[in-house]
Amino acid sequence: MAHIAVIGGTGHAGSHIAAEAARRGHHVTTVSRNGSHRTAPTDAAGQSHHIAGSAADAELVARLATDHDVIVLALPAAGEPGLSDHLRTVLPAAALGGSRVAVVGGAGGLRVSPDGPILMETADFPPEYRPEATAHREALDVLQQDTSEARWFYLSPGAMFGAELQIPSTGEYRTSDEVLLTDPDGRSQISGADYALALVDEIDRPAHENRRFHAAQ
Repeated sequence: MAHIAVIGGTGHAGSHIAAEAARRGHHVTTVSRNGSHRTAPTDAAGQSHHIAGSAADAELVARLATDHDVIVLALPAAGEPGLSDHLRTVLPAAALGGSRVAVVGGAGGLRVSPDGPILMETADFPPEYRPEATAHREALDVLQQDTSEARWFYLSPGAMFGAELQIPSTGEYRTSDEVLLTDPDGRSQISGADYALALVDEIDRPAHENRRFHAAQ
């Protein structure tokens, strides 16, 4: 079983990822600014735990990279520091420590059709989501231009994704590389639990090494 650190492990995506990984028997360390989160996952052997910390702490990140097979970044992209800043700390540490980096991405940089524009450049894209989408695009650029030789993957969810949406889980998901997936009603969405299935499946069976891919219901 793998040792997996989930930075941002008490948020919507991170908590689902941590729970799914623990359910499969992986050893999970959730990391957030609050070190006493009582819903941190526990596996059958009691090997999962929660610690206080931040991706901005280079010493902590170095320890996580040495002690874990995978570091999951389930963090907001925009902000100071933002996801791009955290990646500049995490990627060299992961390359040195031998861990793989999994990034909870955004949907704004996906194409709406094979020859179409990216979602965030369409007329209907909500302006309030643009800062986060822009920051995610910058983070993906950091990954694609990285020279540390770190191993990584970046998983974009459906356009509708978040705790406040209360999207029901199906236990299934579909994937693509660059094109936004929609259902027969034109919705692009995924629940937290189904997103976690896709991300932990990629940990268990790597198929998108140093690549972005997309999962939706």
